Amino acid sequence: MKKNAFFTVSPSKNIYKCFGCGKGGDSVRFIMDHENLSFPEAIKFLAGKYRIEIEETENTAQEIEHKQVTDSLYIVNDFARDYFTDVLFNRTEGKNIGLSYFKRAWI
Repeated sequence: MKKNAFFTVSPSKNIYKCFGCGKGGDSVRFIMDHENLSFPEAIKFLAGKYRIEIEETENTAQEIEHKQVTDSLYIVNDFARDYFTDVLFNRTEGKNIGLSYFKRAWI
């Protein structure tokens, strides 16, 4: 383990921690932070440095459409979760009816 007063690297755990700025993580996160890169850019950076070829493929129109539908469903699901959580915990009918139902069901 290499360290100084503000920066520690643990090769066996593949992690680093900077106590000066509070950042820490694995080797990819270090490259992201140090080089100001996104995750894909950091992977490409490391691959280039170590001469590792990365095969990239383009998504088909069908794959793009499928991802858009999936993303939309996650958005709708998040909205429904937030709405029903609000009703259950913050509205009178939710507290009186919903919570009492769940309390009886778990007894």
